[in-house]
Amino acid sequence: MTAQRRILAAIWLVVAGLPLGVLALELLRHPAAWRVWTEWHRVFLLAKNSFLLVFAVCLIGLPLGTAAAFLLYRTDLPGRRLLRRIVILALFIPLPVLVSAWQATLGSGGWWTAPGWSTSDPNDPDVAPSGIAWKPWARGMPAAIWVHLCASLPWFIWLAGIGLTHVERPLEEDALIHGGLWRAIGSATLPRAAPALLAATAWVGLLTVNEITVTDMMQVPTLAEEVYVQFARPDPPQPGEQGRDVLARALAVAVPPSLLFGVAIAWCWRRWEDRLPPLFVAREEFILVRLGQWRWLGLALILGLLLILVGIPVASLLWRTGHTPSAAEWSAHRSSASLRHVWNSQSLFVGQSLANAIALGALVALAVGWACWLARERRWLRDMLFGTAILLVALPGPALGIALKDTIAILIDAESAVLRSRTGPLFRVLYSGPSLAPVDWAIGLRLFPCALALLWPVVRSIPRELFEQARLDGASPWHEWRLVVWPESARVIGLAATAVAALALGEISASKLVETPGGQSFAHEVFQQMHYGVDNHLAAMCLLLLSAVAALGAAGLMVEYLWRKMRRN
Repeated sequence: MTAQRRILAAIWLVVAGLPLGVLALELLRHPAAWRVWTEWHRVFLLAKNSFLLVFAVCLIGLPLGTAAAFLLYRTDLPGRRLLRRIVILALFIPLPVLVSAWQATLGSGGWWTAPGWSTSDPNDPDVAPSGIAWKPWARGMPAAIWVHLCASLPWFIWLAGIGLTHVERPLEEDALIHGGLWRAIGSATLPRAAPALLAATAWVGLLTVNEITVTDMMQVPTLAEEVYVQFARPDPPQPGEQGRDVLARALAVAVPPSLLFGVAIAWCWRRWEDRLPPLFVAREEFILVRLGQWRWLGLALILGLLLILVGIPVASLLWRTGHTPSAAEWSAHRSSASLRHVWNSQSLFVGQSLANAIALGALVALAVGWACWLARERRWLRDMLFGTAILLVALPGPALGIALKDTIAILIDAESAVLRSRTGPLFRVLYSGPSLAPVDWAIGLRLFPCALALLWPVVRSIPRELFEQARLDGASPWHEWRLVVWPESARVIGLAATAVAALALGEISASKLVETPGGQSFAHEVFQQMHYGVDNHLAAMCLLLLSAVAALGAAGLMVEYLWRKMRRN
């Protein structure tokens, strides 16, 4: 297996190491860019907004998500299994869909317009002297916090639920005997679930701070948004600077905090690795808390939360498809016409994006499963995988997109030097298009850490005796994979492939920057249309994208059901 490990290391150095190296080289080639740190007012504003956004989302989401997870995973709440599956499906609602849905709910022309989402302030620079706002989106931090909170709560609930269900039963029973329920929760359940809660906080914080879908629409300047803005609409160069220096300045602001986050994540991972529970592994039965007469109140609270997370966004998009602004009313005929028009014009596009996402999810899940197997017994390979995964998850999405774009330019220049032509295969696949290869490359790197977090605990937990027995029987590496690794991890590989595919359908931050002409995904098209406001057509497009994600989520739940049925038989 030494040859396979070397092949894996070589592939990984090209796929992930080269873009990360190019990003470092970009900062070294433009030393003047580091002078941006002298503009402390601007740096402070970006850092303050990034911190406030993450802090507010985690401050509200962590206790609320933990409480909801306790009700869903540790009590006899009626219908808890169905409700948990709805929460899991809510994990994969694309951010463009969520932003558009809440704009259709609370924004200008929405069915429940909120003051915080209005752009009618005459002092707003985006409002004409007549008082008419030409920009169709709300501005400011409150709207961004609300959307990110709605996107993050399912992650808090799911990850906290995993931690709460992996507390040792004897520990809780002892605490119950000596102090009762509340003492057991405070002294045993929550402390033992702390690694999962910290992991949920770190994951949600990174998802929030590194995304630009919400902040770009709400015009909230953050570290990630600064990189995207300088790429799309760069500031005029300062005296003595070139155009590229402006982009390097944005990277010089955003990358160092990402490295600090990466170091903190690495430290936490080393400290808590053995205590983090596998995400998809069955375990012994835990203590179920009986709610008694409070069961129905708990159910009402959970249903109200799911109404906010799923019900209102979907209903708002449906309402918007039939909304007639001039008459201020909803028309079923207009709604059906909007949905029919989008289906006729965009269904092939959605089908192509869905097929591409499924293929990408399968490729990433299999590659990560293979890498976890090879890294099981080699510390250097494990450190390489986790080190790059931490860097990838800590980097802002636009920074990774810029790194990939520069990497593609280097590869094309090298190909041109060898072939003495600009029409080689790499040029067509990675630059001129139409091709989804650059988009898939960006999405694969962005979602690799997610697949690794799902698969590594499972592959690591395969008993060592199974590998030793296979090797004593003379099994080749291929037979070891087929007879030992695959039977133990096939279910989780399938679920990881489904999760990566569903998340890939909504990824924008990195892949938007590397798309080729005619090679964009359907989420890119939705993001482009969002800049003109949420009209009937965009609402129908969002529903179509949400339907594709729901189909993938249903497929994942079906895989889980079939696996459990096979295990029972």
